[in-house]
Amino acid sequence: MYEPGHFWQREGGIKEGSGARAKKQEGYLKLCAHYGFSAEFCNAASGHEKGLVEGLVGYARRNIMVPMPKEKSLEELNAKLAEQCGKYDKRHIPDKPATVGDMFEMEKAALRPLPTYPFETAKSQNARVSLFSTVRFQTSEYSVPTQYVGRQVGIKGFPERVSFIYEGKEIADHERLWGKNQRSCRLVDYLDLLEESGRAILNAVPVKQTLSPEAYEGP
Repeated sequence: MYEPGHFWQREGGIKEGSGARAKKQEGYLKLCAHYGFSAEFCNAASGHEKGLVEGLVGYARRNIMVPMPKEKSLEELNAKLAEQCGKYDKRHIPDKPATVGDMFEMEKAALRPLPTYPFETAKSQNARVSLFSTVRFQTSEYSVPTQYVGRQVGIKGFPERVSFIYEGKEIADHERLWGKNQRSCRLVDYLDLLEESGRAILNAVPVKQTLSPEAYEGP
């Protein structure tokens, strides 16, 4: 049975339990260590235990997400959210001595400096390049240049993209596929091989994924 607040807690860094008995996920422990903070979790279905957070979420929903944003990309949505957060800096909360932005500037003096590099949020793993010059990440396959066939490469899976690394160098980058058993093939990864294909070139998967249906129609 679905328990209100339970899913958020699991996704928010908890492996099992809640409140004082919560056990953190490994990735969340790394995040805490990187930025040097400790975490205290509320009990399941007890949003009142973090009233300030819930209040700010409600404020953002009412003032930013109504009406529902219809941006063309995640980048545009993030830009809009950043703009609205900038406007929130100018808000003066009743009974407070200054605006939100001014109080944050005063608080910065008590904060620790950020690490010299950001926390790596990607899911990382290694895999071998197949004979078709593709690498499988979770449920889908992505192409890399044909010279890496049979070699072990590193994978970094981000929410929006998947990056492939060989000997410290990025060799391919794809938009992440979220469906099952999909394939993303970049034409540039197969150019050397396609030059030897002759008439079969138009039937190759990377060519079909790149060219529009109109390109296959005769004059």
